[in-house]
Amino acid sequence: MKGTKDMLRLTTYISVLLVTLLWNLTAGAEDSFKNDLQQRAAQHGKSPSLDTLEILDLESAQRIALAENPSLAAAASRVKAAKALVGQAASSYWPRFDSEATYSQVALSSTAYSSARQTARFFNPQAEVDDPEEYYSADLTATWTLFDGFERQFAVSAAKYGFLESKEAFREGNRLLLAALAQSYFNAMLSRENMSIAQANIDYYAELHKEAQAKRQVGAGSLSTVLTIEVQLNNAKAQLIAARHNHAAALAGLNALMGREEPLPDTIKLPLLQEEESKAFDTPDINAMVRYALDNRPDIRQLEYRIGSADSREKQAKALLYPRLDLKATYNGDRDDNGHFNQDDFGDTIMLNLSFNIFAGGYYTNKISEARHRKTAAKSDLEELKISITGEIRQDYAQLQSAQEQLMLQRSNVQLVQRNRDLVKKEYEAGQALLIRLTEAQRDLITSQSFLAQSRVALRLAWHTLETDTGRKLELFEK
Repeated sequence: MKGTKDMLRLTTYISVLLVTLLWNLTAGAEDSFKNDLQQRAAQHGKSPSLDTLEILDLESAQRIALAENPSLAAAASRVKAAKALVGQAASSYWPRFDSEATYSQVALSSTAYSSARQTARFFNPQAEVDDPEEYYSADLTATWTLFDGFERQFAVSAAKYGFLESKEAFREGNRLLLAALAQSYFNAMLSRENMSIAQANIDYYAELHKEAQAKRQVGAGSLSTVLTIEVQLNNAKAQLIAARHNHAAALAGLNALMGREEPLPDTIKLPLLQEEESKAFDTPDINAMVRYALDNRPDIRQLEYRIGSADSREKQAKALLYPRLDLKATYNGDRDDNGHFNQDDFGDTIMLNLSFNIFAGGYYTNKISEARHRKTAAKSDLEELKISITGEIRQDYAQLQSAQEQLMLQRSNVQLVQRNRDLVKKEYEAGQALLIRLTEAQRDLITSQSFLAQSRVALRLAWHTLETDTGRKLELFEK
């Protein structure tokens, strides 16, 4: 019994030592990224309240979306699930304790009862045998894997990579949401700008209509002129109605991306387009942008972590070819008749078990092959993604250059058309130009102003798309 107690003390000492080491390796490693997701959620949670806003700018809309969009909430839950898998994998390092209690009642057959009574009466002629007999047992078992070919180590490593991959998938969802919301936001800005253009067109024809009526009243104008201008006025009003409809639809789409069920308050307005700053016409370093994207895009990192996870899975599969060493200690008690155990009913067992698989029908070799091919596939996916992202950034760059050139051209064109309209109006007032010529000049002005608004929005969207596709825009929201 003394040897058993010494063995138990030695086992306890080793357990404490290895548990301390385990904590440093697993729980300590968890602290390196502990609360990372919660911190980002808190950052996104600092979104402005729509109740306090009068002008909804793009950054505020994006922060609200990052905090409220339900698809991101689902992605965040998947990240937490992946983190739980790390804890599951790390739990295999710890000893396992199991307890069991058993009660059984055994009714003897007539033959067995007679045989048992004869045996008992051989020693005591008055002896009787209980039927049915009751048996009680209770045990506490501790099982600890001492060596498994480093399978647990690679399982924890694979789970950590999976957790990191899930975090990057969450960030990629954020990036895509920022891009989608910017597209919707700029569409809403363009529709509001078209509303302003349509209203200015209405004001212009309303003034002409007023002048035409005044001339007709004094006999200097015709009814056909009044009616023609009135038709143009109604057309301008129809354009305003369409622009308002488009603006309402754009706001509804924007509101949905922001993760809101209630419509936007009527007090919320989008800002009017302002004159572009000179830096909007800068030429970015395309090669630097590509390098930045390849180093920082969440989907790139996501695949890199997937490769790391696949590599760990391959090593984990190879570890199954090693022998396994388990230490098992059991403290168990058995008693007949009743369950009132005492110290004399208990005993203990310590067992060291070494197991090694000799043949499993090719299971382990195929498991290794599966993991290796998954790693190869992930590497190929990564190379394909890098090529795709490089092409995407270069397309964004070309789109930006085109938007810059278009804006410069439309600026000049609006000035020319504005000047021409003003000249035709003076000629019309002097009786040197027909009304149809004036309406054509006004229509050209409205068209050129619409093209200018589209160009200004396109330039802003081109910059945002480039910054989003490289990952820069996402990092601004994570700082």
